[in-house]
Amino acid sequence: RDHLALVRTRLANESTLLSYVRSSLYLLIGGIALMQVEGPRDLRYLGYVALAFSATFFVIGLYRYYTLRRNLNRYYARAMDAVSQHSRKEGEKVTSPPKA
Repeated sequence: RDHLALVRTRLANESTLLSYVRSSLYLLIGGIALMQVEGPRDLRYLGYVALAFSATFFVIGLYRYYTLRRNLNRYYARAMDAVSQHSRKEGEKVTSPPKA
């Protein structure tokens, strides 16, 4: 049961990363479009701000993804160690579930 919760959390983490990437791409496209508009100079600056936010969103998304992934791997390793220690006491063979 815990294994399924970890898999579900990993999938949610990947979905969140894709949301950050999608938002970053939208800001990138919007920033480029604002920079191409002829007219008030303020729109060009707004385009640069959108590009900066695009890069920021992308970096934050990657950071959050890899941080949670590392924490989940640590949790999973500790859980497997606890299961193997418990099984050794009872003399059972431990099999690990397949990696996702």
